[in-house]
Amino acid sequence: MAVDEQLSRAFELLQSGQNQAAESAFEAVLALAPEHPAALQFLGILAHMRGDLARAVELLERACALAPDYLDAHNNLGNIQLELGNHARAEACFRRVLELEPSFAATHFNLGMLLLRANRLEEAAASFEKAALLEPGEASTHARLGDASAKRGDFIRARAAYRRALELDPSLDDERKKLGRVYFQIIDAFDRAVGDPKVAIGYLDEWLELEPESAIAQHSRAAYAGESAPARASDAYVRATYDQFAESFDHVLGHLGYQGHALCAKALEKAIFAEAPKRPGSYPILDAGCGTGALGPLITSWTSNIVGVDLSSKMLARAEARAVYSELIEGELSAFLQTCDARFDGIVCADALIYFGDLMALFELASRALRPRGCFVFTVETALTVETKKREGFSLLRNGRYAHSNLHVTAALQQAGLAVFEREPLANLRREFGSDVPGLLISAQKN
Repeated sequence: MAVDEQLSRAFELLQSGQNQAAESAFEAVLALAPEHPAALQFLGILAHMRGDLARAVELLERACALAPDYLDAHNNLGNIQLELGNHARAEACFRRVLELEPSFAATHFNLGMLLLRANRLEEAAASFEKAALLEPGEASTHARLGDASAKRGDFIRARAAYRRALELDPSLDDERKKLGRVYFQIIDAFDRAVGDPKVAIGYLDEWLELEPESAIAQHSRAAYAGESAPARASDAYVRATYDQFAESFDHVLGHLGYQGHALCAKALEKAIFAEAPKRPGSYPILDAGCGTGALGPLITSWTSNIVGVDLSSKMLARAEARAVYSELIEGELSAFLQTCDARFDGIVCADALIYFGDLMALFELASRALRPRGCFVFTVETALTVETKKREGFSLLRNGRYAHSNLHVTAALQQAGLAVFEREPLANLRREFGSDVPGLLISAQKN
C-alpha cells in the first residue's frame, strides 16, 4: 500500500475514534516512510492520549526537527511541554509558531495560558487579547482574559471580558461567579478613591441585572444609594461575605492591625471579676458573631464554657479547629438570643454590630440572655456619614457596614436595662485603606 493511501486510512480510523487501529496505521506509514512528519505528529498525539508523555515528546520533537515550519507539531509539542511543567521549552515552541504564523489564534491562547500560570499577567492578557481579535467567538478566550486582568487588578477590563464570555456561553457558571467578585472589587476600589457614588451605583445595577439574587450586590447598592437602607444587613449578605473570606480572614485582620478581639477579651475579664477575685471556672460566655474564633483563646485561662454563634459555616469550621469552644452554632444572632433567657455571664460582640443598624431590639435580647449582673462587651464603629440627621442614630456606610453614634448606643443600653461599666473611645479600631477607623469599646452590666 502506498504511503498516501496508508496515511488516508490512518486519518479515517482516527476520525472515527478507533485510536488503537489508527496508531497501528500511522506506524505502518512510518514503516514505509520513516521520516514522515505528519505520521510522527499524530503518533505523538495518540501517545499523549494514552498518557505516554515521554513518547509523545519524542515523536513531536522528531516531527519538528524534520519539518521546522510544521505549525501544528510545534503547537502540540508546546502544549505537552506546558503540561509537563517545562515552561521555557513550551514557550519556545509557541514563539516558533507565532514567528511563522502570527495569526495562529490557538497558539496565542496557549501562550496566554503559559504566561498566566507563570504570573506574567500583562503579557498573558496581551496574548488572550490577540487570540480574541483573531477568533472573537471563543468564550474561553474571553474568560481567560478576564482571569489575567482580574489577577493584575484591572477589574474594569476583567468585567468586560467576563461579560463577553457569558454572552457567548451563558452556561459558564464559574465565570458568572468570577464576574460577581470583579464587580465587588470594582466597588471596593471605587470606595478607596471616594468618587461619585452614581458611578458605583451604575456598576451595581449591572451586577444586579446579571445576578438579581446576589445579596452582596443588593446590600452594596443600598449602601451606595443612601436611601431605604435596611435596618440590618441580611443573613444572606453576612453569610456570603464571610464564607467568601473565611480562608484569608485572620491574615487580613492581622494586616489591618485589628485589635477588637484583644480589647474585648481584656474588658470582659475586667468586668466579670470587678466584684470578685479572679479564679478559673465555668463562666458561660457567648462569643456573638464569633467568626474564626479569635476571641476564644484569649479567655480560656479563666473560663471553660464558651459558646460561639455565627452565620458563616466556613468561619465556624475555622473556629472549631481552635478546639476551645464548648459549643458552636450556625445561626443568626437575634434568633439565637431569643432562646437564651438568663444563660450567660458575659456576651461579647467584637466587630459584630457593624451589620446591625438600629441596636434597640438586639440589646434587649442580649439583656434577656444575661444572668443578673452579667456583662455585655462590644465594639461599634463611629465614623458616621456627614448628614446631621444621622449623627444621632446610625448610618449605613458605603463599605456596607453600619456606624453608630454615642447617643444611639447609650439609648439602646438604657432601654435594655444595661448600665455602662466602662466606655472607651478608640481612635484606631483598625486600619483601612491607610486610615484609622474610629470606634467605641463599651462594657455594660445588667441591672
